[in-house]
Amino acid sequence: MEKKGEEILNKEEIAKLDDLDWGDLDNEIKLNKELVRDNSAPTSVVGGSSSSGTKANTSIKPVDKIDLSFLHDVPLTLYVDVGTRKIILSEVLSYDVGSVVELDSSIGQPLNIYVNNVLIGMGTIVERSQKYGVEIVELLDEESRLEALSAKAFAKV
Repeated sequence: MEKKGEEILNKEEIAKLDDLDWGDLDNEIKLNKELVRDNSAPTSVVGGSSSSGTKANTSIKPVDKIDLSFLHDVPLTLYVDVGTRKIILSEVLSYDVGSVVELDSSIGQPLNIYVNNVLIGMGTIVERSQKYGVEIVELLDEESRLEALSAKAFAKV
């Protein structure tokens, strides 16, 4: 039974959701971010009157940083690009167990670090507790990382 005020989407309406321009939402986020920055300087509004006719004393508090802690548990995928190589099908078919495929990167060369297919920095391969790791040697600042990840998240697929 449908509750009052709730809408049920049919299959056609759900399919149309894929056609939405998520760039509009990204633009809205950027606009709001600029508004927050523009309004972050403390200002006071004194002497206005409220609906009851008394004088209001309102001040806008500065916003140092938007609280994004609610996003801290969002799962992401990190990968390190060890190297690539362009090959042809016959080469793939000639591989056997023990074959070594030479890549375009050199040992010790900083490698690209990606989070959800967004380049965030560079690092070198290290070994820690019998596992591979990556030591970060270059990294985008926090704001640039967040901007790049949000741009990718809201990019139209």
